[in-house]
Amino acid sequence: MKIPGAEEASEHIGSWAARGRWKEECRRVLNEHLEPVCAKAGIDEDELAKLLGEHHYQMIEACAYEDFLCRRFGPKGRNVIDDYLDQRAWKESIAGRDYLRVLRDSVMSLYEVVEVRRGRGLVLRDLIRGGAPVEVDERMGSESLVGWDLIATRVLTTGGRAYLSGAVLHFPREPADAVMRIFRDGPERARRSMPNEMPSLTPAQRRAVAEVLGDKTVALEVGTRVFTSVWLAYTIGQLTSPPPSLTNFDGEQIVLTKVRFALAKEHMAKVTGLLDATPELAREREELCWSWHRQDERTRVESRG
Repeated sequence: MKIPGAEEASEHIGSWAARGRWKEECRRVLNEHLEPVCAKAGIDEDELAKLLGEHHYQMIEACAYEDFLCRRFGPKGRNVIDDYLDQRAWKESIAGRDYLRVLRDSVMSLYEVVEVRRGRGLVLRDLIRGGAPVEVDERMGSESLVGWDLIATRVLTTGGRAYLSGAVLHFPREPADAVMRIFRDGPERARRSMPNEMPSLTPAQRRAVAEVLGDKTVALEVGTRVFTSVWLAYTIGQLTSPPPSLTNFDGEQIVLTKVRFALAKEHMAKVTGLLDATPELAREREELCWSWHRQDERTRVESRG
């Protein structure tokens, strides 16, 4: 479902972000998300867009853009949404202003789909911060996601209801585990390095820093690049790696072939019956198609017994 006030407010903040200083800051944040991964993969941004395809590249851009909208810049900690609302709040509906403020204060996290309510929404569990599962209004996601799927996104609560932001990355288990390790182990590594990196801190100051490091929300506020970088590195690896080599039980490479045999119509029923009666062949439902399943000697003996 659409977030109340989001469509028009998104157009307005997009126009505002394309002006002057904010345009430069937006480009810089996008580069922070893309350039390190592209450099490591030895490709440029255009090649990345072609490799990922339009949908996934736009989703990565959306993640970076939402990161930009939530960031604060310069010594005064200015934020583009604050700047826009200070000067143009009168143009927005109450719902639009609420949406922008909620988006500004949101964080990206990793969620597990606990339950799918078709045509209505999803129940999600935050795997980084924990807590009770949250139900979100998400009609499109309820049609495409299934239980135990993992997604990185922002959950926006406005008007008493929760929604997904526009940027959603579907995570396979391997990169999801990597993200969880980073957020789990990062604070502890930082705490161990404090005596060497910040020797001038008093015990009280170190306790204060340790408390901040232990706050998962604080970590997520600056951690959007963790999600995009891990997802991009994994996806690029999958798309550029050589295809797997298929072999049979004897280690011989499988060569996919198709063989056709001419068969007279009057013999169709007899041949079909013979194939159906063969134990090693399994017929596909409602199709004249059979799959061969090898049985070793132990399986044959057990089936006879």
